[in-house]
Amino acid sequence: MVRVTPRGVRTYAVWSRLRSGRPLILTIGDVRSMSLFDARRDAADLLRGIRHGADPRRERRLAAAEEQMSKLRPLTFKDLARRFLAEGRTKRGRPLKPSSLAFYERVLSVYAVPAFGKLAPETITRADVREVIEKERALGHASQANRLLAALKRVFNWAVEDKEYLATSPCVGLRSTVEVPRSRTLTNDEIRRVVAASASTSLKYIIPFTLFTAARSGEVRAARWVDFDFEERVWRQRETKSGRDQMLPLSQGALRVIAAVPVREGVEFVFPTKYFSRSKTGTRGNPKDTVREISKASGVSDWSLHDLRRTVRTRLASLGIPWPGEGPERPGSTCAYVHLFARPSC
Repeated sequence: MVRVTPRGVRTYAVWSRLRSGRPLILTIGDVRSMSLFDARRDAADLLRGIRHGADPRRERRLAAAEEQMSKLRPLTFKDLARRFLAEGRTKRGRPLKPSSLAFYERVLSVYAVPAFGKLAPETITRADVREVIEKERALGHASQANRLLAALKRVFNWAVEDKEYLATSPCVGLRSTVEVPRSRTLTNDEIRRVVAASASTSLKYIIPFTLFTAARSGEVRAARWVDFDFEERVWRQRETKSGRDQMLPLSQGALRVIAAVPVREGVEFVFPTKYFSRSKTGTRGNPKDTVREISKASGVSDWSLHDLRRTVRTRLASLGIPWPGEGPERPGSTCAYVHLFARPSC
């Protein structure tokens, strides 16, 4: 039949009843753009479906909902990662701590996006994820492989449970690698050679400042001028692993390093380098290329910026100097950093 609206718009339509007895009128198409032959063919298909128990109205609603969801669904993994970081929520819906947000931002941008960035999230399989994880494990980067897997699990779980972008996560069933904790500490000679070789690199000030403060390299790289009180000789650490602000006293050596750092107009960070990018959480980046450059120049191998922190804390323990916050209630902290002769019993 042909329906005519009060405004004169004419459309083909079909009338029928569902199995439940409810009457049904469905629009097939506009008379101006559809032939009578095509309208009769489509009407016959609809009536045949109704006789077999179909509900064309429900199918149309589901199709419209799916089309709307496809418009909202991220087209690529890069888009998915960008949305996850923009929302920045924990599993319980709370805002991510700056350090956690920086972790996801670094791991996703450095490892996940280069591997999956252009792929549609629904096409990424468990085999794809396993291949990327195994590649890191084969390089001996068990710790990095675990962090990458943890980040991918969180992003895909967020896409499945919080946003319903995906039906399932490709990370289901994948397990972490057993990590062997590092115990590397540098000797006096190695420290001298590393510091000397870093003098012509972007880590010229970061390495000696880390040695004088035993701070985490990420905390050092995120340091802002506004966080330093030179009269009280303290550094307010705002982006700590614990998520709490900490006041760190500055030694004469640390103050000498800060005094030598050139102040750049309009730059809020104390140690900006070519590897770092500006983000919500501060100065972040991956200085591993520079560490390799220093290793080659100094002849000191198998060391990282975090090993400097472990070295300092081990030296302090050998002198009987306790680390703030350490004690029987936090044995894991001692086990992670103090390596005098053998690993402590934990």
